[in-house]
Amino acid sequence: DDLNCTETVSVQVNGPSQVSATFNSSTTPFNASVNGGNPPYTYQWLYFGNVVPGADEISFSPTESGIYTLQVTDDNDCQGRSLAQNYNQSTVAIENLIESSFNIFPNPMTTKLVVELNGSSNEELYLKLIDSKGGLVYKTTFKNETIIERGNFSNGVYSLIITGRSTHVIEKIIISDF
Repeated sequence: DDLNCTETVSVQVNGPSQVSATFNSSTTPFNASVNGGNPPYTYQWLYFGNVVPGADEISFSPTESGIYTLQVTDDNDCQGRSLAQNYNQSTVAIENLIESSFNIFPNPMTTKLVVELNGSSNEELYLKLIDSKGGLVYKTTFKNETIIERGNFSNGVYSLIITGRSTHVIEKIIISDF
C-alpha cells in the first residue's frame, strides 16, 4: 500500500491421507480394514489381479485357493490396494507338500529357476508365477520339469503356483540380482 506495509499470511491445507487397505487371509471370511481417505469406501476383491464379480463388500468369502488382493476407493475416487496374499483352502501343510513333491531351486533366483517333480508323472501340471501385486507374470505347462528364465522379471517376492489333477502347491520365490 502507500505506507509500504506488508502482511504475511500462513495457510495450512490438510487433505485426506492416502487410502490404505489390508486384510488377513488366514481367516475367512476376509474382512477389510481401511485407513485414510474420505469415507464412505467402496470395495473390490481381486483374484490373481482380476475383479471377482459381485465381491464388492467389506467382507469376502473366497471359494478357492489362490492370490487375493483388496482394492478400496474412497469418496474422492482415491484408491488403495492391499498386498497380494496367498489363500489356501487345503488343510495340507504347503511346506510338507512341497518338500515331498517338488524340488524348486535356486531360491532366491538370479538367472533361472528349476522346478522338478520328485519321481515321474504323466500328469500335465500348470505353473503360474504371480507378482506381489497379484498380477500373472508367467505361465506354462509341464510334466516332470520346467526351467523359468529370469528375463525381465523385477527383483521382488513372487508366488509360484503349481496345479494339476491331484496337485496344488504355492511356494514363495524371491528374485534378486545377488
